Amino acid sequence: MTDTGNQPEDASANQPERASETQPENASTNQLENSRERSPEHGAEEQAGGTVVRTALITGETFGIRAVQYTVVDGQGIVEGDIILGRDEDLQRRTAELREAAAEGAVGVGDGILPGSTVDLTKRGAVQPAEIVVPSQGKRWPGGVVPFLLDDSLTPAARTAIQQAIDHWHDRTRLALRPRTDTDAAWVNFRDAAGCASSIGRQGGGQDVKIGAGCGTGGTIHEVGHAVGLWHEQSREDRDLFISVIWQNIESDQTHNFEQHISDGDDVGPYDYGSIMHYGPRAFGIVNPATGLRKTTIVAEQNLPPGVSMGQRDGLSVGDRGAVATMYAGVYPATRNVWPGRFQGQASTDLLYYSPARRHWFLGRTTAGTLDFIDVGDTSGFGDSMDGRPFWTGDFTGGGRTEIMFHYPGDQNWWLGTITNGQLNWSLVGNTAGFGDVTRNPFWTGDFLGNGRTHLLFHYPGDQNWWSGSVAGGQLNWSLVGNTAGFGDVTHNPFWTGDFTGGGRTEIMFHYPGDQNWWLGTITNGQLNWSLVGNTAGFGDVTHNPFWTGRFTGDSRTNLLFHYPGDQNWWLGTMTNGRLTWAFVGNTAGFGDVTGNPFWTGDFTGDGRTDLVFHHPGDRNWWLGTLQQVPGENARCQALRSEIAGHHATIRALQQARNALDPRLDREEIKEINRQITGLRQTITTKQSEMATLACPATPNPGGVQLVWSLVGNTAGFGSFADGRPVWAGDFTGDGRADLLFHYRGDLNWWRGSVTGGTINWTLAANW
Repeated sequence: MTDTGNQPEDASANQPERASETQPENASTNQLENSRERSPEHGAEEQAGGTVVRTALITGETFGIRAVQYTVVDGQGIVEGDIILGRDEDLQRRTAELREAAAEGAVGVGDGILPGSTVDLTKRGAVQPAEIVVPSQGKRWPGGVVPFLLDDSLTPAARTAIQQAIDHWHDRTRLALRPRTDTDAAWVNFRDAAGCASSIGRQGGGQDVKIGAGCGTGGTIHEVGHAVGLWHEQSREDRDLFISVIWQNIESDQTHNFEQHISDGDDVGPYDYGSIMHYGPRAFGIVNPATGLRKTTIVAEQNLPPGVSMGQRDGLSVGDRGAVATMYAGVYPATRNVWPGRFQGQASTDLLYYSPARRHWFLGRTTAGTLDFIDVGDTSGFGDSMDGRPFWTGDFTGGGRTEIMFHYPGDQNWWLGTITNGQLNWSLVGNTAGFGDVTRNPFWTGDFLGNGRTHLLFHYPGDQNWWSGSVAGGQLNWSLVGNTAGFGDVTHNPFWTGDFTGGGRTEIMFHYPGDQNWWLGTITNGQLNWSLVGNTAGFGDVTHNPFWTGRFTGDSRTNLLFHYPGDQNWWLGTMTNGRLTWAFVGNTAGFGDVTGNPFWTGDFTGDGRTDLVFHHPGDRNWWLGTLQQVPGENARCQALRSEIAGHHATIRALQQARNALDPRLDREEIKEINRQITGLRQTITTKQSEMATLACPATPNPGGVQLVWSLVGNTAGFGSFADGRPVWAGDFTGDGRADLLFHYRGDLNWWRGSVTGGTINWTLAANW
């Protein structure tokens, strides 16, 4: 079989030849009607030009029962030129079963069903999807790993094309194609054929991807796209907005390849003329004897973007890559498999990303404003590092760079990873088999000893012991530092870490909801000592409020900042003379409830203090909150507020008195009251003008440290940040201020946002 829909177009393909015949009006809108006239009965076959065309019923995960036409090639049903539905005999057998099972009471099933009709599965007699389905989410390759075999029948040219296609998929996506092992229950079998064809998505067991000698690298990339779950772009539900099909220019036995709208799943992203999965403008066209070229079968209804060629087979487009990232989001960068840090000891923040499909590690570095990812290591020998094992980052050896540590529950080993000479090198640093399984215990990291290196601190609920782990001499050594049996079970209490007292070491603080007490733990002389530092019974239960830690005041101490949704107040907690003191620092009632909005912390302005940034999905605005010393209001302001309030009260009293009078008998009294009300309103206006002159706020402002909010930007053009895209904060450019960095899977762009001149400015940092 020759896959006309997957052949590279000739040089003139981008100046498509119109049909010599008059094109019918509304060719695309009349597509369904035209297909109905040509459709044979189900189970029947249509002979056209020696090609066997059959019609079968299929079921899918996002639709019920649908009729499709397909070509029989080597005993297999082929739709849209290169998509394998299954064996012809299985398709026909399943069609008969569906018709028989749905005959009683089903809607739309029977001899009269037409292509595009759907069975209502809520009706009595309707049947559920079964083994022959159009693949959707259930047909994606677990973990983004596609095992494959190379059949002995492959030609040398096909083998070269397959390897180049695999390299292309590895370079442009985060999926992994690797040789099949005995444990793989499903795999792709690349084998020789007269043309190019593939099933859509994972079928289970071995599934053929047919790669003939003439498929080439681009055609093979296209067929691998089918295998991972991509349909032809022109099969989208919205295709008629973007292309028209010139039916009379199509080979008579190939028209069914343009009639199928069986894409099982959602259209992803905008229509992509440049997709490698798109038919070319002459696909399946009749050869024009005058020119020797195929006639145009597809015409774009919109101007193609600059540089875009419809039907190209050069490589995956941005849209193709975005669709793959959407389908296989779990193997792309996210907060669960990306760690920010200074892994090379430099001033700027890098991203360390673990690719679950490849089991490789990539380091993202910003150089001259551009984010570049390099492969720094392979941990395939460790198994899948995203199997639930915990990871921590910090300067565990005190070498001035961020390292990464993980614990493997299977053997209780601890491994430390350090990047040296561009490679992530792993060292076995310890084993905690004697502790039992520690993975469910709470862990914290920080410089708890004040010696310039990161330590691990964990609590074991079974005996309430606390253990500190430090790397020395290449080994992770554990010390028993305390016991909190007297506190009862503290595992469900909220904990925070930071240098709360400014003593140069990390401390741990927790709040006990039962009595609202706050306790500060500090390791001194090898022991974790606890001090009662405060009580917030007056606040009520604060455990469900959002908290942030940082140096919000700009001194050496870590502060606590929390927001109470009930009244929208913000409170700052600071350790002073051994006590945790709370100060009211602002109110965001004007913003509405902000508790569900995403927040990030960092020194975004570069002034040495921690700021808050939040994004409001409703209007796409970004707000920067900074603690500032705000001068108190003019002493006259409170008096003016009181006087204005008094005048309003007098007006209300006069109005009530006026309402009690008889307009016919008490005209003079009413006139006098109106005069007084008018005078009072004039006085109020005068006093309000005075308040404006004095810059009096609407609510009293005693001055002092306040959380001041500034509107710093809007990202309506980026869409909603509530769509799950990952966002990280860090000093990615090394200029001494924190940036925001996010990755959008729709187009694989990375955008960096930096606050300059009071505005978040966004820069395209990478496409990867």
